[in-house]
Amino acid sequence: MMSVWFITFHGGGYPCKTPASPAQSYTGSINTLAGLILSGPLPQMQELRGSAIDASGNLYLANAYKNLSQILQFQPAGSGTYVSSTSNPWAGSGLEHPFDLAFDSGGNLYASNQDMASKATSLAVTWYDSKGNYKGVFVPNPQATPPGPGLLQLRGIAWDGNNTWYVADEEGDSNGQGAKGTGAVYMYQNNGNYIGAVAVTDPIHLLYYQGYLFIGSGSGNMIYCYNTSSGGAVTGLLQKISPGITINEVSGMAIPGDGYLYFGNRLNLQVLRFPLQMSSPPQATGGEVFFDQLPDFPEFIRLLDV
Repeated sequence: MMSVWFITFHGGGYPCKTPASPAQSYTGSINTLAGLILSGPLPQMQELRGSAIDASGNLYLANAYKNLSQILQFQPAGSGTYVSSTSNPWAGSGLEHPFDLAFDSGGNLYASNQDMASKATSLAVTWYDSKGNYKGVFVPNPQATPPGPGLLQLRGIAWDGNNTWYVADEEGDSNGQGAKGTGAVYMYQNNGNYIGAVAVTDPIHLLYYQGYLFIGSGSGNMIYCYNTSSGGAVTGLLQKISPGITINEVSGMAIPGDGYLYFGNRLNLQVLRFPLQMSSPPQATGGEVFFDQLPDFPEFIRLLDV
């Protein structure tokens, strides 16, 4: 078994190939949806976004192009590839330009939607059981007590493995009144009840790790940390950035457990990595280019075992 980096790109056309002569700053093993991991027959794919892995090792992808708006399932083949499920699209009901995916501990899959469904009054996180059956709107669910604010620019979602969901709204208001603001991450119990919010400038990507919520700020060019136990304000994670490193819109993040934080440096067509110190609060210092000269804007990254 080997580990490879799986990257989804802005355009998401298939295949998306790496440059013919990768720059010397490439390290590790990269797969950019060129058919080396995914095998078919393959469904139409465009604007691929977030992914998630279930307890059986199946890979799920948000097929985000508006006219598709699907969740696709790929099953590990045991030969270094993931095979397209015969049931693809795995889910489609309730999806409107999906962005991010995440599982809860019960095997239910949740999707954040960037566009509003017909007759809806807010953007929504929808959810699906382990068979891909649409279960409805998770947040903001009008039957929840309280349901929480309406969502304006819904992006990343994250689950803490216990009882709390985190939802990023680029134009959210930390007062929780649904007014347009400069960004907030909203918090919900697993039953959909609204808990509260934390102010973050332009939050897009979320990652939960060891009691902290890592929040990628697009225009803020920063990753923030939120202590999910003690609460309070967020703190900046990236410190003493190495000379020559310029962060130009943070995108998807990954912490594979090798002592590094990896994230997309979106507009620079890079993936960066920083040594990660899980202190209180966490800090990531220095940094280096891990992948360079990518063929399109990197949106989400994930290290897969194949």
